[in-house]
Amino acid sequence: MSAQGVRRALVTGATGYVGAHVVRDFLRSGWTVSAIARPASSTSLLGDDAARMAIHLDEGDDDALAAFVRAAEPDVVIHLAALYIAAPRESDRPALDAANQKFAQRLGLALAGSSARGIVAAASHLQMRADSDESSPAPRGLYASSKQAGEEDLAKFAAEANMAFTTLVLFDTYGPADPRRKLFDLLADAAGRGKPFAMSPGEQRLDLVWIDDAAAAFVAAATRVADGAAQGRERFAVTAGERPRLRDIVALWRTVTGSELEIAWGALPYRPHEPMEPWRGPAVPGWLPGMGLAAGIASKWQFRGGG
Repeated sequence: MSAQGVRRALVTGATGYVGAHVVRDFLRSGWTVSAIARPASSTSLLGDDAARMAIHLDEGDDDALAAFVRAAEPDVVIHLAALYIAAPRESDRPALDAANQKFAQRLGLALAGSSARGIVAAASHLQMRADSDESSPAPRGLYASSKQAGEEDLAKFAAEANMAFTTLVLFDTYGPADPRRKLFDLLADAAGRGKPFAMSPGEQRLDLVWIDDAAAAFVAAATRVADGAAQGRERFAVTAGERPRLRDIVALWRTVTGSELEIAWGALPYRPHEPMEPWRGPAVPGWLPGMGLAAGIASKWQFRGGG
């Protein structure tokens, strides 16, 4: 912590949907924030917050990255940067490895000798054992494997530097103004077309977390690190506490929005590596989700202009 008592967070992946909300929550909580981004990244999701922080555009220069980290003097590093490909092919492996593992290695080297007390890293639930509370990962598919490899490398750097290493496992996030075009946007668009919407059989259970709740989980985890409460390596779930079947989520969406939508259940297969029951890990200490699924659907629908 700085001499003035202001906590400092260094955020990777700050320009993404989750990252922009995490940055906003840190700033509102009184933290000083700096960020690392790709040169081609747009800061549009950050809005006015982009002017309130130093942003390093990483072009692969290890010395420049290390210099920026030293200047930022972070108490906690929040590692959100990742490349996600829904159905990656073998030809995607180099890009996934570069973004998800090699960058983690470079970040770890840049942190050598830094002021950071620890790292809070985001993980995908696809890295974890489905329908289990076992904390040891079991990644499924190229994306999850590359994410896990990067996490392991970064955890080794943290251990060597005597830093705490906290992993927060994300299942799925949703909220207003989401450019990722996820489930509720797809349902709304399909309802407007008036045609049956093709979906999987719909028996899989989903853990959908409101974006502001997810952001608050990262601030809670970082606060534990800054306060010295986090020790060694820990892993927690950013869970909404509700895990309905996809069929039930769609039924709730119909009820909340008042929309008519015919679903062609089973017209599509389940996605590769998709778990039917998500990982059951412990929740982030000191954090609870505030938005229930029905209220979240209503809020998103109203933002969209449907309510």
